[in-house]
Amino acid sequence: MGAEYHYSKGGQSFGPISVEQLRQLAATGQITATDLVWKEGMAEWLPAARFKGLIPAAAPVPAAPAPAAVAPAAAAAPVLSAPTVVAPTSDSTDSSHEFRLVESAPAPVVSHEAFTPKPKQESEPIDDATQAEVFARQAKEVAMAAGTDALKAFQVMAKNPVGGLRTAYENLGPSRAMQVGIVFAVLCDLVVLICGHPMLSVLAVSQARVGMPPPTGWSIFDLFKLILIGCVPFGCAVGGLAASRAIGKGEGSIFSDIFIAGASLVPITILIIAGRVLGLLNAEVTIVIFVFAMTTTVLILYSGCTTLQRVSETIASLVVPLIFVADLFVIKVIAVI
Repeated sequence: MGAEYHYSKGGQSFGPISVEQLRQLAATGQITATDLVWKEGMAEWLPAARFKGLIPAAAPVPAAPAPAAVAPAAAAAPVLSAPTVVAPTSDSTDSSHEFRLVESAPAPVVSHEAFTPKPKQESEPIDDATQAEVFARQAKEVAMAAGTDALKAFQVMAKNPVGGLRTAYENLGPSRAMQVGIVFAVLCDLVVLICGHPMLSVLAVSQARVGMPPPTGWSIFDLFKLILIGCVPFGCAVGGLAASRAIGKGEGSIFSDIFIAGASLVPITILIIAGRVLGLLNAEVTIVIFVFAMTTTVLILYSGCTTLQRVSETIASLVVPLIFVADLFVIKVIAVI
């Protein structure tokens, strides 16, 4: 059985589908040359035009024959039959085989939805406003698609935080999984920044212990500290996971490292929100949530090392605690600056 493909259109992803279904969608125009296609084993999504034999070539319009009285020489020329559109073409593979990638995408059919507008003449200036609108629309579509994928991954991992990690990664694919990990990391950083009042108190105590004057209120430097503190767990986790994969000669890539690191921040994000909402008056409940959040974070990191990266349990048992030690050390350094 051939590989199963996924395709993305209008910011939404579909699949998995077979080679035959993908070819049928392209033949009926439901998949165009600029839509993205991915299958397991590919490092990133590619335009459909890069898959040889997938997008049918448009048939040229035959020129009308010249009258014999006007151009008598044309009558002696051999008459060519009008070409027809055949999909797949003779150089494409059989429908039961996989597609082969071409070095570069063929010239696209003239369309009003070109990604990069080009001036018709050198004398015509490029409309910067139009380019900005196209870029903003594409960025919005990518952000919405990543947010939707993050929500789906969260629903999968909410039911099974450990076993659902690999399932969510395989459903998304490497490129989209990396985007989901970044979304989780950004959300955690925003939550740290918004709920950062208690952290400022911790910073004040830390500075008082080292003989520094405590801060008197919010400042740009305090906000910068909170942003850095929010990035520390994600950065340490990505570095630790990459190191474990290199030392243990594991599988995966930086895409899986980012996804695992981002997923491990979800329980911490929930913990920070709960602590902010409940406050000190519900310290017992906050402690219970803290225990569950930190335990789940440890399990996600350990599961990512052993199931996604395929490193040994010995290496995973050493890397996960070192990630937390690195977190505490870097946060302490930032606190006393």
